[in-house]
Amino acid sequence: MPVRERTFTLAESLLLVSFDRWGVLRGPADLAAWLAAAELTDLVAAGRITVRDGVIAVLNAQPPGNPMLDDALAMLHPGLRVRDHLETRTVDLIRAYLHALAAAGLIRRRLRRFVRPRYELLIAPPSAADVLGPCVEDPSAPVSTFAAYLLRTGLAAGHVPPVELAKLRETLPHDGITDIVADRSVPGVL
Repeated sequence: MPVRERTFTLAESLLLVSFDRWGVLRGPADLAAWLAAAELTDLVAAGRITVRDGVIAVLNAQPPGNPMLDDALAMLHPGLRVRDHLETRTVDLIRAYLHALAAAGLIRRRLRRFVRPRYELLIAPPSAADVLGPCVEDPSAPVSTFAAYLLRTGLAAGHVPPVELAKLRETLPHDGITDIVADRSVPGVL
């Protein structure tokens, strides 16, 4: 499948918009937890799992076909709490996504020595400004899942005026997954 036709998972999209213009990963400090939460959201959307009262239930164990989502689904078991999954899934998750994106030909690590690793994005990342634009234009319109993640993670900063950002954050629905990551009292996750 050519790169331009590829559909990105929510976690891949979050990671790609986390790079600054120099190729340095600048996402939130808890980016791995947000990536793990995004995987769960994608699995809910694919009909593989459901989340109720912070507990994951597997509805369909058939792998969805994306290696990273397949791995995430394989880690789930009956009665697993979202909080516990996020704690175990975040170990080396960013590195795994960087390797997966590099293997897919979407990014390439620059070989020079830098204080922080730098990557060359070989594709245009999803535009946070384009995703957030409709939310700013019509605050009463439903917020896309990707826009909600951008708002909750802080990746929307700089793309939306601060006053609008605060208003949009207040309108976000609670989904039982992102609320757990956003809760600063979760030990081991943030």
